[in-house]
This record gives sequence, structure tokens and C-alpha cells, in this order.
Amino acid sequence: MKKVNKKGFTIIELIIVFAIAGIVLVPFSLYLTSSLRNTTLIQKNIDAIQDTQEVFILTNELLRSNGLSNTEIIPNYFGYGEALKIDDKIIVQKGTELVLQDYSTSSEQATNEIIMHDYIDHVVYTLSAQALNMEIHVDKDLDGNVDDVFPFSYSNRL
Repeated sequence: MKKVNKKGFTIIELIIVFAIAGIVLVPFSLYLTSSLRNTTLIQKNIDAIQDTQEVFILTNELLRSNGLSNTEIIPNYFGYGEALKIDDKIIVQKGTELVLQDYSTSSEQATNEIIMHDYIDHVVYTLSAQALNMEIHVDKDLDGNVDDVFPFSYSNRL
């Protein structure tokens, strides 16, 4: 009588186990990768919305305390492009950041407070005697295309 070794698995059994594991694990890994990618995009969207809300809240507070009479659009603020000046504060885009700083006619101030970062494509201001309109164009995935536009409007109460 021949002795049979029952301690291990045969090659056929191992191939079947690996095939079943592959059938189960490949879709699972694709699902996991997709979920992580979606979570990252959702988090970027949430960050952009929260940052934009902070900009609008800060702008609204500055306008409520100072009004539109002390508000102007500066076309070229130290080479950064168009900036919004409200009383002694200025909101200016520096690269992909929106920065609040003290206004200076002679030099750029060293103390900056970043109020929105990483997602700014560009900001558009429109100012009249009665209203200020601002649009923040956001590029959440940094591919050079605008993904969202967040509008803000403030008008003097009569």
C-alpha cells in the first residue's frame, strides 16, 4: 500500500484558489481605488467651498464696516494683477492663493493672511457706486480648467 502525503496542497488546488482570489480581489481593488479617488475629489470640493465661503464672509464683514465708499479695484497691484481694496485692507490673488493684507501704496506688506489657497484660477471684480460683484473661479483639480464659479454680490442698502 502506497503512502499519500496529506500535509500540503496540490498544484491544481493552489491554482484554483489563486484564480478565485483573483476574481474576487481585482474588482475589490478597483472599487477601493475608485472610492479613494472620489473621496479625494469630494474633499477638494469641500475645501474649495469652505475657503470660498470664508472669503465671502470676510469680504462681507469688511464691506459692512466700511461700505462701498472706501472700496476700489486696483488694476495692477505690485504685478499681481487686479486687487480689491476695502478701506485699509486689500484682497489680492497671488498664484493660486487669495491673500488678505494691509494696503500699502509704497510696498508690499510682509504680513499676509491667506484666506483661500490652492484652488484659485482667477477672480473677477465689478464695482459700481451701489454694488460690488465678485466671482471666484476655482480649479479644484489644478488642470488649468475652471471647475466652479462662486459668485458674491454686495449692495448698499438704501
